[in-house]
Amino acid sequence: MTETVELEIFYPGSLEGELKNILTDYKKLTVKGVLNKADMDALRNQIQNDNVRERIVSIDLSGVSGVDAVPSKMFSNCPELTEIKLPKCIKKAESRAFAYSQKLCEINLDEISEIEGFDCFAFCRSLCDFSLPKAEKIGKFSFRRSCIEGSVNLPVLKHVSACLFMDAAVTGDILMPEAISCDEDAFCGVKVSGKIYLPNCTDLGYGLFNDSRMVGSLWLTTPKHIDLHGRTFTEFTNLKNTTLYLHCNKKGDVSGNSFNQWGGTEWKKIEYVDSDGGILSES
Repeated sequence: MTETVELEIFYPGSLEGELKNILTDYKKLTVKGVLNKADMDALRNQIQNDNVRERIVSIDLSGVSGVDAVPSKMFSNCPELTEIKLPKCIKKAESRAFAYSQKLCEINLDEISEIEGFDCFAFCRSLCDFSLPKAEKIGKFSFRRSCIEGSVNLPVLKHVSACLFMDAAVTGDILMPEAISCDEDAFCGVKVSGKIYLPNCTDLGYGLFNDSRMVGSLWLTTPKHIDLHGRTFTEFTNLKNTTLYLHCNKKGDVSGNSFNQWGGTEWKKIEYVDSDGGILSES
């Protein structure tokens, strides 16, 4: 078996013919040149061919130009795929683009600004230190039942979609410093060993933490009023082992004999921060 196939495309629209001319099995595929949407669809069809899908390990598109999106299901359900190198021209990914590829651990996503649709990384079980530094929109269910070794960094995301981290497991933190709102069930069933960092969030959706398995700490440290919708924390949740961080102007909102109840639920403890983010005291 030839381990690697390299294709260089000189005319957009010609990739399908080049793929048909491959006469060997391979585990690694490199494509270079100027492509168009038809080429990306042809490449998806090649990858999703059962014989290829079951064996492909690495895909390198870093030398590609002329396209801006990863089509729906392009890299999905590839059981041996561990590495994908995307070109800088790719700005968005569509529904289930990487879903169900359980060994996938390395993807360069630095230029992605939009995750369309749903389930983009669902059931990816081997992701590492995941960052989408330019993503302003991420579709619902995108990390459903994914496993991430390390932290998730979404530094410019403003709106957390419904069920975004449903049943996900993250060994580090989920960092969303610019998020101002969360849709319903965004963290339903989540397990996060570190913190969920939402320092500017003012709108927390219905059932936000329903059936959460573990959250190390939750940072809701905006000095602004925080709107809580029905059952944000209170139903099917287990936050008694979670430390809650609030702005110090919310001390008067805390209830309960042990001063550890807020938002209708009991917390392990509640800490307060000042306007500079410094922790003021233990409760």
